[in-house]
Amino acid sequence: MKKIKKFRNTVFLIAVIIFIIVAIFGYFQFNKPHRDVQKAKVDFTITASALLNEFESSSTNATEKYIGKILLVSGKVESINLNDTIASVQLTGDGTFGVNCSFNSYGAKGLKEILVGNLIQVKGECKGYIDDVILNNCYLIK
Repeated sequence: MKKIKKFRNTVFLIAVIIFIIVAIFGYFQFNKPHRDVQKAKVDFTITASALLNEFESSSTNATEKYIGKILLVSGKVESINLNDTIASVQLTGDGTFGVNCSFNSYGAKGLKEILVGNLIQVKGECKGYIDDVILNNCYLIK
């Protein structure tokens, strides 16, 4: 009987220790600072059309190549969405889809001066492809 009770206490202690380790890891992952895209080295320089074409022709290869990488993308502004919480610019790709560039409050500086049809360069982190290629934490390059 004492062996069973000792075994249960040991298992409980191990479970508590594992829970604490997982909780600490989760806390640090949740509070990990975002990558500073503005200061990060550019991994690829590409046009919006070429980037979209790569994802459309082979999304598996393009995903392996670009996801999580810092891209410097140039293209023609198709649309601009500026409000208090969201700043995004759509760069023209193949006519229907393109590159969706999301800006945080720091990166959105200078967006008010651009117009639809302007040619711009945007630096951002590639996050994926869902009809549009998604770039996050973008900065407008002047």
